[in-house]
Amino acid sequence: MDRFLLNLNVSLPPRDDEIALLSRRARGFDPRDLSAAGLPPVAGPAQLDAARSAVAGPSVTPEIAAYIVDVCRATRDSRHSPPAPRLAALPPFSPPHAPGLADRP
Repeated sequence: MDRFLLNLNVSLPPRDDEIALLSRRARGFDPRDLSAAGLPPVAGPAQLDAARSAVAGPSVTPEIAAYIVDVCRATRDSRHSPPAPRLAALPPFSPPHAPGLADRP
């Protein structure tokens, strides 16, 4: 998975909530103890095993894996992808004056 496929906004909690978090931790709250946090289990061991088996089942053929890698590698090759938007802000140049770019197609 590519990190650019995710768009995650994590807002900061209000000041009073941050103080409450620190206070709970100082009183010995263990964030790994979900029952102490008031969070009931949503799945048991059998359901978790079934979920693990379900996602372990599908497979990717070598041809599909090669295709995925080829697509990813092609997007990293600047000769085959458009320039990054930030390059559009640079002043125009002609390849003979740009080292290393003269022989690019």
